[in-house]
Amino acid sequence: NSLIRQEETIIFALIERAKYRQNSMVYRPGGFGQDVFPDPPGSRPAPPDAPELSFLEYFLVGTEVLHCSVRRYTSPEEHAFFPERLPVEGPLQALPELDYPPELLSSVGDANRVNINKQLLHIYRHDIVPNLCQKGDDEQHGSTVLADIAVLQALSRRIHYGKFVAE
Repeated sequence: NSLIRQEETIIFALIERAKYRQNSMVYRPGGFGQDVFPDPPGSRPAPPDAPELSFLEYFLVGTEVLHCSVRRYTSPEEHAFFPERLPVEGPLQALPELDYPPELLSSVGDANRVNINKQLLHIYRHDIVPNLCQKGDDEQHGSTVLADIAVLQALSRRIHYGKFVAE
């Protein structure tokens, strides 16, 4: 049931993303002509040698900071695309800690440390978007990155959930 729902979520998110053109400027640092996006509110500062963020990455970090505050990344199948930018204090202190069974994943091979989101982001940008969306720019940049984030998070959850299935 969970796998079917996750797959349906991915399909619907892809359909929503396909409504917009590629809007490739949202994936390029400096794509809007600005020098650098500032650190998203609440995020840890980028290291001095970190590459500049694109518009998508800026929104993705900001979304992850917000989601971190409500414990999203304490779930074993949830992984941030930019874990190094999440706030140190983590979830809101008012929320009780969730208890996940330690046997969800075996400790052999460190499966719970596997995070392929950097590769997923690259494949999404360079392979999925060009094959899914019409070329060009429709000026729907905000809607584009929101649809991108929905797709990326759904794909990430499904891929990382596969660790449980594989075990």
